[in-house]
Amino acid sequence: EDCKILAETLIQKQLVDNRKVVICGNSAGGFTAINALKESNIFKAAICKYPVIDLEEMHANTHRFEKNYLGTLIGDFNSNQNLYTLRSPLHNISKINKPILFFHGKKDYVINYKQTKNFHNIVSKKNYSELYLFEDEGHGFKDMNNKVFVLQKTEIFLRKILNY
Repeated sequence: EDCKILAETLIQKQLVDNRKVVICGNSAGGFTAINALKESNIFKAAICKYPVIDLEEMHANTHRFEKNYLGTLIGDFNSNQNLYTLRSPLHNISKINKPILFFHGKKDYVINYKQTKNFHNIVSKKNYSELYLFEDEGHGFKDMNNKVFVLQKTEIFLRKILNY
């Protein structure tokens, strides 16, 4: 909601072109970006690195440092399981009708890259979507060549989506 309000404000003040607003995010920010596509027509596309796709899966299988993270954001899983389902992009995939660019490392122990791969496969059947997987990256990219690759692919994606 806050991303939508910010974008609306920037558009109202004519600080951005309303035809070229894209949302980007990493991890939980990727979760926000994907969910923003289903909530609003303001965003023309999303760019997501290692996004949270399924809150229930993350709750059940994330590493020990993230184990209680969702409980502080959403509430106790057992008492709020319906919220975990309602807020997960996976369970709202039918509402997403914008292009998405995904990047994910195969050594990600916070969010399994297979979630992103499966989500991309479903989304790409009705919307333009790209997915790039990195064999040697985890939750956050460290290799400079991969970072450059992400920037290059992002530029190409934006040129295509925004008709540059």
